[in-house]
Amino acid sequence: MLGLLLSFYFPWSALLPPLIIAAGGLSAMLIQQWLKRARDHHCLPAYTAPFVGLSWLLLSFAAPQHPAPLIEMNTLNLIAASFKGLGQVMFLGHPLAGALIAIGLLIADRRAFLWALLGSAAGLGFALLHHETSTALLGLSGYNAVLAALAFSQPRRQPWLPLLGIALAVLLTPGFAALGLATLTAPFILACWLIRAGIRVLRQAALDSAPCAHGENRPRLR
Repeated sequence: MLGLLLSFYFPWSALLPPLIIAAGGLSAMLIQQWLKRARDHHCLPAYTAPFVGLSWLLLSFAAPQHPAPLIEMNTLNLIAASFKGLGQVMFLGHPLAGALIAIGLLIADRRAFLWALLGSAAGLGFALLHHETSTALLGLSGYNAVLAALAFSQPRRQPWLPLLGIALAVLLTPGFAALGLATLTAPFILACWLIRAGIRVLRQAALDSAPCAHGENRPRLR
């Protein structure tokens, strides 16, 4: 992922391949160390956090990007934008790339396919409501919601979890742009962390209240 990002934001030079190798190696080392600590159930999953952190650092040296191209608002472009939201997960802005990802999800897991499309459509609709037409039609407003939906789309999960993940990812996305940070997959990471942290707090509260609920702490009568 870092290789794709750096190739997209930095012009070609003899220093680019060594930079990609060094950044990819450092990211792999950070993920490995995080995974070792993730064996402790109190540690949140890494997801793509090392990628985002290193990307923010490296992009501070990149040249400013050109404004997003204007795209005409019509039915065909709206449909294409929903598939672009899937493709932008891998920095692929063509609707055909998103359609191929959608086909792969459909073959692998119909539930994941439906949640992914819902996440992309939710991000698209939210951006259009806030008049961010260019961002919406490029699929840049939906891929975080897609990732959050997929993270909680397992059959054993309750349906409110992917819905909550989609909602949080969509609502958090504008905040990173307001801070002047590249959005990348940061809203997806933060949304998943908030949900997992909230679940742990609720479970711990249920465990703490369980003895009282069953009367185990009641004093014995003599």
